[in-house]
Amino acid sequence: MAAGMGFGRQPYCGPVVFTGGADEDGNTLGLTEGLAEALTDLVQGLHENPARLEAIRRAALPFLDAHR
Repeated sequence: MAAGMGFGRQPYCGPVVFTGGADEDGNTLGLTEGLAEALTDLVQGLHENPARLEAIRRAALPFLDAHR
């Protein structure tokens, strides 16, 4: 997900929680409808483009191998 959103400097691994950030009191906000849709579209796009998903996986291998 991170690489699909342009965060390609390092791979991120493991479970993820997407939120809408925090309000001024530090309370976690839910996702806006637009952000939820954007995340869903990103996942769908990665599923529909196995070559892109494989390129992300290959790019992460050196980092993952070094930190296993």
